[in-house]
Amino acid sequence: MSEDFTSYTEVDPNSKITETTTRVTWASIARNEEAYVYKDKGVGYFDGDFSVLMTLKPVESTTGSGDYASPFMLANDLDDERAFIFSKSYDCLCLGLSDPSASGVSTKLYIYEVDNGSLYTGAGGLEGNAWWWLTNGTIYYLKLIRNESVGTYGTFYCYIYSDALRSNLLATLSVALHTSKKDFRYIYPFSNYNATTGGWNHSGYVENLSLSGDSEGYIHIYPTDPTTRVTSIIHRYDRGVYNTELLFGDVISDFSISNVDSSTSKTYQSKEELGKINKAMPTPQPIPTAPTSPVQPTPSPTVATPTSQPPTGIVELTQYAKDILATPAGQAAVARQQGLAQGVEAVVTPYAIDVLKRNEEEAKLLTQIQKMTTAAKATGITSYARGVLLQAIVDAKARLKELYKQ
Repeated sequence: MSEDFTSYTEVDPNSKITETTTRVTWASIARNEEAYVYKDKGVGYFDGDFSVLMTLKPVESTTGSGDYASPFMLANDLDDERAFIFSKSYDCLCLGLSDPSASGVSTKLYIYEVDNGSLYTGAGGLEGNAWWWLTNGTIYYLKLIRNESVGTYGTFYCYIYSDALRSNLLATLSVALHTSKKDFRYIYPFSNYNATTGGWNHSGYVENLSLSGDSEGYIHIYPTDPTTRVTSIIHRYDRGVYNTELLFGDVISDFSISNVDSSTSKTYQSKEELGKINKAMPTPQPIPTAPTSPVQPTPSPTVATPTSQPPTGIVELTQYAKDILATPAGQAAVARQQGLAQGVEAVVTPYAIDVLKRNEEEAKLLTQIQKMTTAAKATGITSYARGVLLQAIVDAKARLKELYKQ
């Protein structure tokens, strides 16, 4: 979800900045004006790995040489961009706009770190992999990532895309971080340079800034607490009625989805999805037969071989009941009844029958889990069908745990 910029604080004595819910705009602001927008997220809010998604449009700029504004900055202090670079012992992660071309049609976007007042950029300084020419009047879609597993203290990246889906990558900027792994408190969607000399008027905007990401740029759709997060979403159709079901609880392992345009939607037909699931499943394998009970009577009487036919005295059975009696557990129950009718001890005790039932259910569950796992990994299956299979696997494993506890 994008940040609400109306909740941010504006320092702008000359009224050159405006905010809407999703956009921060600066207009004809000179290089020597004090002006910035920020929000206090709390001490240590930006810790570990994170990613930020944002849209940037540099509208216009007069010619000049040097920095003139920052469209994004994380810091632990409140000040303008120039103060972070030259004046004090600050720390920050920052994007900068600088060196507008002589024709005024392009501007450099670069990435840098300030560590205790020392400026660090990518290899080769601002002429290396830390900057990229932007065309004024063009919208760019950025993804910013800090990955603390790359390098001694982590690496800060900026990926520049030409499309909102972030599929067409134009450039990758990066800077290795120094001296320690740092947490940050304040976020700036805009900070003017505030130099000692004026001129170099410039305009632009930052829009749709989202903080909900990890070190790979994925947006998570659940809280980290397993007791409150949604583990599955089911869109169910039943005789003309559509229902959306949210299931809460823990899952086998965390999973995430790439950030996509939230306006995209797709309708699935139940029969088509079930058909795809069935086609993706391998040919069913025979279910292992439950072992014969080791419990034997003493002395061992002669008992008629059990069959799938119902015991004497039952006039009519449903097909469902007949199917149950045809199972090993059902036949064992028939044998026991026949033995009691003949006045002898049961061939199979009630405990043994219960063990047989559990063994049979366990075998079925293991077979189902194997088939569904294979189907979920199949190519060509839709994300909806895969989600149904994953939830069924979770349910089957939960039932197995219950059987093992018995």
